[in-house]
Amino acid sequence: MVTTYVVDVPDSRPARIEHPQGTPAGVEDFAETLFRVRARYDDLAENEPAMRLDWMGQAGERYYDTLQQLTGQASTMAAGIRVVARAATAYGETLTELKQRGRDLAERKRSLDDQADSLRQQVRQVVDPDDAWYFGMLRACQGLAMSYGQLETDHDTLQADVAANDEAFIAVLSGNRTLADVIEGGADDTAVENALARPGAPGSGADAAATRRWWDALSAAEQAAVLAARPDLLGGADGLPAGVRDAANRVLLAEDLATLEAKEASGELDGDERDRLRNVRAVRDALEDADGFHDPVTGELTGGQLWMYDPDKWDTENGAVAIAVGDLDTADRLAVRVPGITNEIVDAPALTAEAYNLYEGARNLGDGDSVASMMWLGYDTPDAFWDPDTVSNDRAREGGAALADSVSGLKAGAEHDQAVTVIGHSYGSTTVAHAASDHTMDVEDVVLVGSPGGGDGNSAADLRVGTDHVWAGRASRDIVPTTADHGWVGAPNLGRDPAEDKFGAQRFQAESVERTDGHRGIADHGRYFARNSESLWNISHIVNGDYEPVRDSLAEPVHDPFFGGPEDPEVDRDPTVKPTTRQPGQW
Repeated sequence: MVTTYVVDVPDSRPARIEHPQGTPAGVEDFAETLFRVRARYDDLAENEPAMRLDWMGQAGERYYDTLQQLTGQASTMAAGIRVVARAATAYGETLTELKQRGRDLAERKRSLDDQADSLRQQVRQVVDPDDAWYFGMLRACQGLAMSYGQLETDHDTLQADVAANDEAFIAVLSGNRTLADVIEGGADDTAVENALARPGAPGSGADAAATRRWWDALSAAEQAAVLAARPDLLGGADGLPAGVRDAANRVLLAEDLATLEAKEASGELDGDERDRLRNVRAVRDALEDADGFHDPVTGELTGGQLWMYDPDKWDTENGAVAIAVGDLDTADRLAVRVPGITNEIVDAPALTAEAYNLYEGARNLGDGDSVASMMWLGYDTPDAFWDPDTVSNDRAREGGAALADSVSGLKAGAEHDQAVTVIGHSYGSTTVAHAASDHTMDVEDVVLVGSPGGGDGNSAADLRVGTDHVWAGRASRDIVPTTADHGWVGAPNLGRDPAEDKFGAQRFQAESVERTDGHRGIADHGRYFARNSESLWNISHIVNGDYEPVRDSLAEPVHDPFFGGPEDPEVDRDPTVKPTTRQPGQW
């Protein structure tokens, strides 16, 4: 008896991928031009006092009336142009992301079509099929059909998002009406005013959870209007999705670049503006790097997010910035790294590169969970080793409060519950310790590396995440941890060394294969996030919640005898290479 097997290889769907139309670069050029024009109108309005003349009589009165009318119109025009420019920037940024999604879908479709062709070829070439062959083919076809179904769903979502982006931009353009209307009454901001008057709006004093509810209750048109008119409110609002904050902050970044570079080209920059432009360019470079990183497992772009942006928050020398590698809204696991003294906004590219190192390590050593890794420079770091604030807890306490708020904001803005690990390096470890001990910070793990002291707490228990979730990394050749409180008179008041046995944290191995011989220095202080290092390998496992490999090779804690200085058992151990990068054929 001959058995007939029927194999139904699914047809390709959708029939074709509809790619978003438009050129993001052209939209960005349009927005940049508008920002430059807006800057000229602003200059006219701002220079009104300088244009007043010592002029009496009817001619003088007429001059003053005309001057006030012109500068008032200039100010109104600047506001209207700014709204359109901001909306264009947001539209262009979203279009860039949508076009990338279209390319990704097209690649997925090609891959699925190749699988379908391979299955059809197997059906044509089979000579003596049996039940095992048939059921294997059946499973393959069912899996392929499910993949086509998901592709079709994702394609429909893309088309809906393209339409929403178009409609949002059109709504902003329509709201600005005609030139005459704008001059007479300003842009129509009724929708924005109504939205910001609702409970939970940013700037109202609402908590992060209330702000998230406020945003979710807005219509798509209202969201677009608020983003175009007040990105300054949305970009720093805890509780909003990270994607929203990123969109708002990218608008502000583009506006700063266009305005300041126009002044630079005309030779009109003053000293403070020159410093601000330096900071803005550093953020731009770091964000471009983050946007260009690739996931080491999938090969896809990780995407970057500008979660915090205030380029001269404290002064023109230093501003606030937080840049993430990966998607803060959807990641299963989130790492937040807090740097220490001397780190300023101009260091954003280097800090972002180290954030990627951690992302890469966590993904390579993980079990498939999605990851986001963020550098958080949201406090006023001490300027230098000789800065009096470096030996004071004041900046760390202030930073700890801001960090705790940021963690709450991240969790409120995320799409689902996340496992969060907060990592403090150098003075940033003191800041993290204050965030954990002084405030309610909902995190899984606290990691302190290269620490000059664990804050006011005397033990790991004071950090309130459980002593089995407090970790310390200390390179034996790093001079900074030697300044922590080991009981000697005159020690800086930043707290006890977290790597010391009396503190009670779990000390993981953090030696560098490039360490110096025989003496301590500053070089090893900067190697905790180096690729293929013991420290990064251990931190990556901690971020993944994979504690066993870390605990299997814990370092002996520092011991401080009653007489004599602290003793570090790691001094004599030979460091090893711990792979956090993926080589071809590895793993």
